[in-house]
Amino acid sequence: MKTISKTLIAMLVVFSLCLSMGAIAFANDYPVYSEWAKAEVLAAEENGLTHDLHDDLRGNMFRERAVELLVKLVEKVTNTAIESSDAQIFDDVPTTIYRPIFDTINKAYAIGITKGVGNGKFDMDRDVTREEFAVMLHRAFSYIERTTGKKYLENTSDLSAFADKDEVSDWAVEAMGTLAKAEIMLGKQGKKLDPKGTISVEQGIVLSYRSFLLMK
Repeated sequence: MKTISKTLIAMLVVFSLCLSMGAIAFANDYPVYSEWAKAEVLAAEENGLTHDLHDDLRGNMFRERAVELLVKLVEKVTNTAIESSDAQIFDDVPTTIYRPIFDTINKAYAIGITKGVGNGKFDMDRDVTREEFAVMLHRAFSYIERTTGKKYLENTSDLSAFADKDEVSDWAVEAMGTLAKAEIMLGKQGKKLDPKGTISVEQGIVLSYRSFLLMK
């Protein structure tokens, strides 16, 4: 009986070690990104433009992560922490939520990056379209320009170089045109902006990094 118990214990120990090694190997597989984005994503991380990257960056970017990325960009470029507040701005972002998320959304609202989705909602888990992200990034530039007194972008609504220009919403034309002119938003294959398509995490990081280089 004692021999069986010792054998069972040994097997359990080996099993536990295998699970641990498997978990470590699994963790080491992240972050995952496309080859085209690798250099700029790594550069963004090295320059402190992202928080810890530990997931598949090819996935869709949701609203909370988008404003987190842009608040990080603004604070990095201006070298100043944006003040948050204890006020509940949005009905679906309660004061009881994880504090860093609450603060990030409040900061983004305070400097004009986001105005919510209407009816007092922020909708933090909703995916972000490419034109929505362009507008938020354009607002981040505007805040930085006002704060630093420096001019980085030349605003334009010219989207004539893109095949799907007519698909861009009226409220996003200037943002997308301006970022395209600055060669921050280069478009996709076939000279398409894909404005209604969902932006991926890696695409957002790349746009943030290119913005940082322009203002560095």
